[in-house]
Amino acid sequence: MSAGTLLLGLLNGLTIGLLAVGLVLVYKSNRFLNLAHAQMGTLSALLLAKWVLDWGWNWWLAFLLAVVVGVATGFVIERFLVAPVRRKSKSPIRLLLVSLAASQVLLALTYIPAMNPDPGTSSVYPQPFASHVEVGGVLLSGMWILTAVLVPLLVIGLAVFMKYSVLGKQIRAAANNPDAARLSGISVRRVSAISWVVAGGLSAISAVLVAPTQANFNVAALGPYLLMVTLGAAALGAFVSMPAALGGGVLLGLISQCVGAATSNGTDGELAVFAAVMLIVFVRGRAIGQAFAVAGTTVEDRPLLRVPRGLRSSRLVRYQWAWLAAVGLALAVIVPQLPYFHTVANEFTLSLVLIYAIVGVGLTILLGWGGQISLGQFALVGFGAYLAARWAGHGWSLPALLLVVGAMCAVVLVVVGLPALRVPGLTLAVTTLGFAVISDDWLFRQPFLGTSQPFGITLPSPPWGPRLGTPHSPLAVYYVALVVLILALATGAALRRSIPGRAIVAVRDNERASSAFGLNPASVKLATLAVSGFFAGMAGVLWADAWKTVAPTQFPADLSLGLIAIPVIGGLGSLGGAAVAAALLYGLAFFVGPSVSGVFGNFGQSLAFSLLLAGVGQLVVLLQLPSGLAGVGQSLWQRILDARARQVALSGPGELEAEPEPEPEREPEPTPSIRPRHAVPGRSDAPEPASAFEAIEVGAEVGARAGAAGAELPVVVLEAAGVHEHFGGVVALAGPDICVRARETVGLIGTNGAGKTTLMNVISGVLQPDRGSVKVFGEEVADLAPDFRAAFGVARSFQDATLFPGLTVTETIQVALGRRNRVGMVSAMVAAPWVRVTERQVLREARQIAKRFGLMPWADVQTSQLSTGTRRICDLAAQVATRPKLLLLDEPTAGVAQREAEAFGPLVAEIRDELDCAILIVEHDMPLLMGLCDRMYAMEAGAVIAEGTPDEIRQNPRVVASYLGTDDVAISRSGGVDNVGATVGGGS
Repeated sequence: MSAGTLLLGLLNGLTIGLLAVGLVLVYKSNRFLNLAHAQMGTLSALLLAKWVLDWGWNWWLAFLLAVVVGVATGFVIERFLVAPVRRKSKSPIRLLLVSLAASQVLLALTYIPAMNPDPGTSSVYPQPFASHVEVGGVLLSGMWILTAVLVPLLVIGLAVFMKYSVLGKQIRAAANNPDAARLSGISVRRVSAISWVVAGGLSAISAVLVAPTQANFNVAALGPYLLMVTLGAAALGAFVSMPAALGGGVLLGLISQCVGAATSNGTDGELAVFAAVMLIVFVRGRAIGQAFAVAGTTVEDRPLLRVPRGLRSSRLVRYQWAWLAAVGLALAVIVPQLPYFHTVANEFTLSLVLIYAIVGVGLTILLGWGGQISLGQFALVGFGAYLAARWAGHGWSLPALLLVVGAMCAVVLVVVGLPALRVPGLTLAVTTLGFAVISDDWLFRQPFLGTSQPFGITLPSPPWGPRLGTPHSPLAVYYVALVVLILALATGAALRRSIPGRAIVAVRDNERASSAFGLNPASVKLATLAVSGFFAGMAGVLWADAWKTVAPTQFPADLSLGLIAIPVIGGLGSLGGAAVAAALLYGLAFFVGPSVSGVFGNFGQSLAFSLLLAGVGQLVVLLQLPSGLAGVGQSLWQRILDARARQVALSGPGELEAEPEPEPEREPEPTPSIRPRHAVPGRSDAPEPASAFEAIEVGAEVGARAGAAGAELPVVVLEAAGVHEHFGGVVALAGPDICVRARETVGLIGTNGAGKTTLMNVISGVLQPDRGSVKVFGEEVADLAPDFRAAFGVARSFQDATLFPGLTVTETIQVALGRRNRVGMVSAMVAAPWVRVTERQVLREARQIAKRFGLMPWADVQTSQLSTGTRRICDLAAQVATRPKLLLLDEPTAGVAQREAEAFGPLVAEIRDELDCAILIVEHDMPLLMGLCDRMYAMEAGAVIAEGTPDEIRQNPRVVASYLGTDDVAISRSGGVDNVGATVGGGS
């Protein structure tokens, strides 16, 4: 390897590192990935070339103005796009989507001829000065010399600024703790704006420095590749370390240059960089996950439609979705027959619109339901198209191609997404973007899949089957695509209504809680990736059948970025909205695009116009219509239903009342408590059979163990011994020993920071102990994940009781019941008979549990709309639904009013008796614990300082000094816990 090659790699890496430093700066101050970061500077690089080559400006003057353009771009994006969305939502996914939309608009602007230098002026990017420096046989241009001098100065200057200046310290303080920074008088908004301004300037400088490496001013292609390497470099520093991000840039620059020089092929260097990025994400996954975990990745869902009680029996309401589907189907069938569309060219275009809609359905499942962002979905379409082109001439029928190619693309997306599984959702954008970049530049040009020839691969139309005919015409392909789209919508809707569909949303909303219910988040994510990839693969087959030829130029990485607009504009989570959004977005792009050729020129007009529409459409939705087209349609339908209800109430003889939507502050009408297991003779209000609350028998094996130790001794359900856990230099657990026996309620008390929740996390599997033993029914589980511990009968509630904001109360209980009612993803999508039977059984049981806990008024309300008290009752109901052998309750009355907290004692006691389970409870309400617990442990500084009955703990001098104090009124403020009839589930 020559010294010149290494030097070029180093200089390239410094440029990438500079860009990554700007990305880290924005992430630290905003806590989301700025996907517009690389694109913010490409417009500056393009304008500099135009000013110098066409207008004859001095290079340095043009450079300074280009940096100003980059600074202004960063300021405008932050002030007018990011800040308004951040005031409405804390979701990092929505903020990420805003930056992605901004990047699409900026990318579309690069296609405008007026922004580009005249092609006849020069084919070489302007240099700052002439250079004759040669190192290792490589002649360094003026831009390389400028890079070697400018980038180190900028990095050193930025490091000094961040460490020693008052403003730099404010940026670091706001990044580490925004709330504390506000209390200290630091304007977080000002800090954010400054970070974006600096990032915009760094992006502009980086784009100018790297622009000479692009042939023929291909700045449009520069954006996706620059974004890929920037994200990869920043990932090395877990998106929070600027020095590591700079080092990551240098590493990727050296890899690209060295591999490209060794193989004499630049695309091989891109492949090596992509492999390195995948490795970085995999190795640094844990650190990246900790950085992303600060903000979470919740995607807000639309509130459910509220149907007035008097209209529920009307046919219009009962069959509203059938009517809507019939109207949509009629339009889809009729439109190609209209005179304007009934041409070969327009029928071909309409088929492409449907293909985009199919891809949009898969993206909606992945992004809207799963909370995962894929920026390489159109590369999957290309992969499927090439497979179809390779196999179509070998006797494959169209249905076989759809199924097999779809399965192959499902596998590909799973493989690409594997390194991102350790990070909730966001890092998938990095790996899939890399896949989109290398597919366009390398994969589709390899002989084993595609071809390097510009005309691509031609293919014959695959037949329906033996002697079943072949869809040759564009109209026939259109109707085939329509059938596939209908099947995609139907299977997607069936999936969402099933146990696997609810699991996808549950994992998206709360991985920790879903694991406690026995779900494996990694498996659910992989299944979601597979479903989305399957739809993309089927779309690829139809794409190849429509075009009759497949070429690399059909699948640029930019199109994958634009596809994200479909689920966003349609309304995150709405399959029908995605289909409508695809029809509007790409219908306008294809049929109106030629009319704007004067703006975008003939080259790339459809791509540029579609990117502009996608970007602007996403910005409008994210700023003004958070629920997208589906939300707009639902709001309109809601107003129609309410108006119709009022009209019928006024004209009808009887009174028609719309069922009021439960308010979070309203107290429930029934008492949320478990009914007695056996009916009282002579009572007319005897309860339903308690199928969900049948007692759990310990079993012969457990009984044998008890007999071995002495028949009179209770079975030990939980035993934690010598558990140690530390976070950095802080010791959280210092070897506490506790045990819980069958049918026993054990309390865990201590001051904040004593280690109670940490111990619960170790017992439930949320944390892996540094050392120590955790046994459940004598089985060692210390190294098992939470979902495996759930199989041992361990159930766990959490302090925040967040549950799953996107699911209703009934669906939340159904998620818990899903552990005992396994359903496969494919079976759910095809609505197999056994799936329908299981769903009916699970729904019936979930309703029974909701009724017994007094939750029926909120049965169809999303848990995000519940009060704290009602949400905790819902959490408790879901825990009961799992039929636990060991129930771990972490501060179940936190944030609940005292009157409602007093009813938790009888409720928990009845749960223990009904399920015959053991309970370990962490609680600060001493009266509740004193009346509920058989034994108690007191903790201090991560260790157990006392154990005994409630009276013994209450009189223990060390416990009194450490935690209880001597105020008897505070210890017994509730005056007992015998009020079984108290209301629990009301407002907080």
